[in-house]
Amino acid sequence: MGTLTIARQKKGWRDLLRAYCVEVNGEDVGKTRRGETFRVNLPAGSHSVCLKIDWCSSQTIEVDGDADTLLHCAPGGTALTALPDIMVFTDHYITLVRD
Repeated sequence: MGTLTIARQKKGWRDLLRAYCVEVNGEDVGKTRRGETFRVNLPAGSHSVCLKIDWCSSQTIEVDGDADTLLHCAPGGTALTALPDIMVFTDHYITLVRD
C-alpha cells in the first residue's frame, strides 16, 4: 500500500477560497484548499488521479499504488485568464504535476 500526497501551492488569487476535489479512479476521495496538503492511502495497482472544481479539471495522472507519490497542484492560470480557461481549456484549469 502506498500513499498519495497532493500539495496545493499558495499562489495567485484564482480559487483563493475554493477547494479542489481529489478524484482517484473517478471517485471523490477528499478536498484540498490553498496551502494545504492532502494525503490518502492507495491499494496496490495503477490509479488515475485528477483534481476537479465545478466542470473544470486538471489533466489525469497515473500513479502506482505500491509506491508513495507526491503531486503538486496550483491554479492553471491567473484571475485574468479564468474566463477563457473555464470556456475552452477546461481540462487544464488546474495544474497537477509530479514532484
